[in-house]
Order: sequence, then C-alpha cells, then structure tokens
Amino acid sequence: MKIKKIFITILLTSLVTACGFQVRQAFQLPAEMTPVQLKVPRQYRNLAAILQEEMRNAKIPLASSSRAAALIVDLRRVSEEENLLTASAAGSPLERELSLRARVYWENIEGEDVLEPEDFVLLRNYVYDDTTVLAKSREAESLTRELERELSRRIILRMRQLAK
Repeated sequence: MKIKKIFITILLTSLVTACGFQVRQAFQLPAEMTPVQLKVPRQYRNLAAILQEEMRNAKIPLASSSRAAALIVDLRRVSEEENLLTASAAGSPLERELSLRARVYWENIEGEDVLEPEDFVLLRNYVYDDTTVLAKSREAESLTRELERELSRRIILRMRQLAK
C-alpha cells in the first residue's frame, strides 16, 4: 500500500512538471526601478491602501516621498460605476453590474514611460433584491473591495515585465 502511494505521488509530480507547470516565484524589480511611488486620485483612498498592501506583500519597496521614487505607478481616469443590467416587468432592478476602470502609467522619475500605459476594466455582476437592500449594499461594497484587490494584483503582475 505504501509503495502504491509513493508511485502515485511520483506519477502525479511528473505529470504536473511535464505540462509546464511552475510554482510562481517572487520577482524583484531592477534596483534602478525602486522604490516605487503610487499616485492614486484622492477619492480612491481604499484602492490606494489596497494597492500599497499588495505591493508590500509582493516585497516591492515603496517610496516615502516623490523625490525618493525611481518608478511612479500613476492611476488616472479611475472610475467605479454601478449599472443596471436587468429589470423585472414592474421595473424593479434584478441584476446589477459593478465596474472598476483605470488607466495606469508606469513612468521613471523623468516622466518617461517604462511600460506602455494600459487600461484595466474589471466587472462583477450581482443579483439585486429590493427586500434586502442593506445586505445588497454591503455585498456591493464587498465586491468593490474585491475589484480593487484584483486591479492591484494585475498592476503588480504587469510590473513583472520590468524584472525581465
């Protein structure tokens, strides 16, 4: 029985490595690209806090001031919207869509682009119920935080190109 488990483990390990799977390793930005300064519109403080947290988790050094920064991650045209997707015959909302959009620029201290600016659009749908308005507003807030965390992670993934 023990030999069978070992054989299955070896077989599964070889299959996983044969398909090209690799554990994602941490990356380091080149020394000339650190520390990083974040520019996020003031009204999106939650997004800025989440982005800072995700960068710290990814071991990306953050600049304490704009003069100390080597790379500026600048979020522009940031918008959060909630749109009606479907309504009942009586006109009550049934399904809504949350969206988070941002255009991100990666610039060096001289203001030159080090990566092409990119538009990010993230969407989440949820079912709306008039009888649970408070719960649905909390769900929308939770989904918005989830969108902000996903945007932060995508920005960091895009920064991996600087490490190559």
